[in-house]
Amino acid sequence: ECKDSWLKEEYYHPDKKQGFSIWILHEEQDHSFCLSLQSWYKYLGAPPHNHGTWSITLVLEGKEKHNFYKDIYKPYPNIHPLELLDTVICEAGVFIEMEKSNIHEVINVSDKTSLSLSFFGIRPSFSDRVQINPKTGEAAKFICKQEN
Repeated sequence: ECKDSWLKEEYYHPDKKQGFSIWILHEEQDHSFCLSLQSWYKYLGAPPHNHGTWSITLVLEGKEKHNFYKDIYKPYPNIHPLELLDTVICEAGVFIEMEKSNIHEVINVSDKTSLSLSFFGIRPSFSDRVQINPKTGEAAKFICKQEN
């Protein structure tokens, strides 16, 4: 566990309504090379989405389930029925890499807050990031509340 390290206590209290919280730890002036910490509320997560850029994510604490779907190259304004390709359970020390077109869904399958560290080519809120409605397949801009 990382609780006695650089991790702040606030990181362990994600936004329950959203299912997670995001803290930006670093980014360049042009929003490139963004490093952020994601805090996932127990048994909640994020809907199917892309990042609109490349990313590398490392799980620091807890256990996260990542459902990976068939890539989407032109998200707007099309309908994209989701096709599940793989499910990966990531525990502390495991990392995943994603390309711009990769679609995944994240669910904290721990009975406590899970934490992960992500490095993005550009801050996702400045990219073409979308979420996919799992029932209709409709793509929409993925807007997340950020803590800072």
